[in-house]
Order: sequence, then structure tokens, then C-alpha cells
Amino acid sequence: MFKKITFFSILFFTFSCSKGKLLGTIEGNKIYSQNFKNELVKEYAFNADKLDEGAINSIFREYATNYVFMKEGEAINFFEKPEIKESIEKKKNSIIKMHIGKMLWEKDIAPNINLTDKDYEPYSKKFKLRHILVTTESRRRDEAIKIINEVMNKLKAGESFDELARKYSEDPGSKDKGGDLGWNDASTPFVVEFHKAVFNDSVKKGDLIGPVETGYGFHIILIEDQKLEDINSLKNNKSLKDKLTKSKAADYAKNYMEMLREKYKNNIEFYPERLKEPEKYKNEYLYRIKNGPEIKVGDAINILGNFNYQKDIEKLKENIKRELIDPELRLMEAKEKGYHNDETIQKYIKFDIMLFKGQIYREYLRNKYLEEEKNNIKDEDIKNFYEQNKERYKDKKNNYIKFDNVKEWVKDDIVFNRVASKMANTTAELFRKYKTEINI
Repeated sequence: MFKKITFFSILFFTFSCSKGKLLGTIEGNKIYSQNFKNELVKEYAFNADKLDEGAINSIFREYATNYVFMKEGEAINFFEKPEIKESIEKKKNSIIKMHIGKMLWEKDIAPNINLTDKDYEPYSKKFKLRHILVTTESRRRDEAIKIINEVMNKLKAGESFDELARKYSEDPGSKDKGGDLGWNDASTPFVVEFHKAVFNDSVKKGDLIGPVETGYGFHIILIEDQKLEDINSLKNNKSLKDKLTKSKAADYAKNYMEMLREKYKNNIEFYPERLKEPEKYKNEYLYRIKNGPEIKVGDAINILGNFNYQKDIEKLKENIKRELIDPELRLMEAKEKGYHNDETIQKYIKFDIMLFKGQIYREYLRNKYLEEEKNNIKDEDIKNFYEQNKERYKDKKNNYIKFDNVKEWVKDDIVFNRVASKMANTTAELFRKYKTEINI
């Protein structure tokens, strides 16, 4: 791997059998696609299934470009500046936070998600159902109640459910089948009110339930038949198992997060009352986390978006906890348990920080060139550029805009072009200096 010299070990590329097409050269060493892919997977925890040719080409381009800027930044000790060190450390924490949720899941939550027979029991009871629906879509509610009660009285008097469903039901999916809904269990996605009416301990074969009001209207439900499915067979139902696991995991994860909030409550200063007057307190801290980030009211609002602060204050508080504070608590817990030192996460960090160093040094140069060009540009340059490129400066009616009205616009164009040219020249120079090429 490139240690102090390069990203990939020179020995690796000298003695390994090069495979795939030539991507380019790094410090004079030819890099081939299959070798590059192997190293991404082995050393940087990339998912091999997602590394198709297009992805490999894109990653190599990004890597090679940032690599030369990183090397130059190291050569002038750019990354030793206190503010740059702080920026890099924040980036590391950001990378950890991005991946730590999966690790906490694998180590702290998943091992505690064990399904028992009791979890499967509600799904072992199967009901064969029929129903009659009288909708409220095209009639008043009291009219629908009158019709459904008339139907219920006919059923109690012994009339056929099948025939009454065909005559009165307004459910297009079951009307012509005499209201038949087939066999169902607790996993059937009925609306809440319908589900509660059917799936409870008191229901048995032959029951006539209703009227039950839902968003569709009023239902009469017949428990035509019932049976019990063996729990062991349910355990082989992958869809049901996944559903139960997901539900149980959600409950456990919620409790886990509440535990972290309680555990680290003394590490947090949170001032949600300041949200009541966001303009007044926009420059005051909304929260501070010990040995962690702090954020002001105005910044939090920019991140979370606009709310009716008086009406949705509780909702906003929960959003701040969930979106901004909770990730920091998970990071604290991960660091306390040493999860941040996990080999896979360290691989993510190693690759991403290399890219990040290249990006921030490149951005530093761009800003430096920008200030230089802004300070060096002369009115004569602006006027000449305007005259040579007047076609750019027309109004909606295709008339030339007077110079005085577009002077700042022209100035920005010149600065942009000069900075872009300097950056291109610098990139080419660094590619030559560090014997790097991109061949794709």
C-alpha cells in the first residue's frame, strides 16, 4: 500500500501479475484495474459487487487527482496547521458516525433480537373472512349507518351472507365473491380498525362483527372459519421472520437510544426553549456536547429547515435530538467501547481521509488564486474582456447590455477563467512532479 511513498505498495505492483486494463500511473507505477479493485476491497473495505468498470474508473480518477494534491500538501506541512488538523479530526468523526450505526447494530442490538414462540403466536391463528362494506364516499355518514344496520338485521334474521354481500357490498374486490376475503392472519395488511376488530383473543369461528367503521366506511365481518398453523412452519416463513425481526429491532433500537440519552445526559447542554424565539437567539448555543460539537440556534434551523416554531416546538426538539444529538451519543458509546478502532472502520477512514486531504489542499489553492486574481484585476482588463466577448452580455431582447451595468459580471467571468486556468496548470504540474497519469 502507499505508506509514506504511495497509496499502494510499490512491491505489490512490481511483483504481482498485472490484471485488467491500464488505469494510469502513480509515482511511476502502472496501476491496472483488477489490481486496483483487489486493493480497494482488501485494504479499504469496498464492496466488490459494486465495483464495476465504471465505478473503478471513477474512483481511480478521483484518487489520482486528490493524491497529488495530498502529496504536495504533505510536502509543505499544510496538514500540520492547527485549524487543518481540527478539520481532519472532524472529518474522521464524520466518517465514523456514517458507519458506526451498522457496527452498533451488529454488536449491541442484533445479538439481542431473538424471536420466540410467543412472537409467532399471533400469526398462527388463521381466519377465513367475509365482509360487507357500505362506503361513506358518496353518501352521508348517517345514511351509511342506516344501510349497514339494515344489512346486519337481515343477517341476524338468517339471510345469506353471500347473497347480501353481492347485493349491498361496495368493495369491488370481494363483492362478486360474496364478500370472500380468503384466509388471513395478523400479517395481513388490513386497515387498523379492521385489523383490531378481527385479530384479538375473543374472536372465534361463526362470529359476526360490526358495524366496524374505517376510512372506507362501515363493515360487517363474518369469521367463516378458523385454524391454527404450526409455529415451527411459521419459523420457516422468511417474510414473516424478517417482519418480526424488524419490528422487534425497532423497539429495541428505540430503547437503546433512550438508554444512551440517559447515560450521557450530563455530557449535553441543550436549550430547546431558545427555539421559541429563533431570531433572538440565533447566535446563542442550542446545544453543546462535552468533547464534541456545539451548534447555534440559527445553524440548527438552517440544517433542519423551517418550522412553525410555536406550533411544532416539541416536534422540532425531537428532530434535533434524533438528527443532530443522537449521532453524537452513538459516537460517544462507540468510542467508549472501542468500536471506532474496528478494522473495517479504520479502512474507511484511511481511504476517505486521503481524499479529504487532497480536496482541502486543492480548495485552499483555489481560494488563494481567487483572492490573487480579485486583487490583481485591472479596469482595463475588464473593459477589454467585455469588448472581446460582448455576445455573452445581452438582455432577454438580445440587446447588448451597457458595460457599466455588467462590469461586476464581467469581472467575475475573468476571475473564474483565470482561476480555472491556474488550477489546471497546477494540477498538470503536480501530475508531472509526482509521476502520475490517468489513462482512462
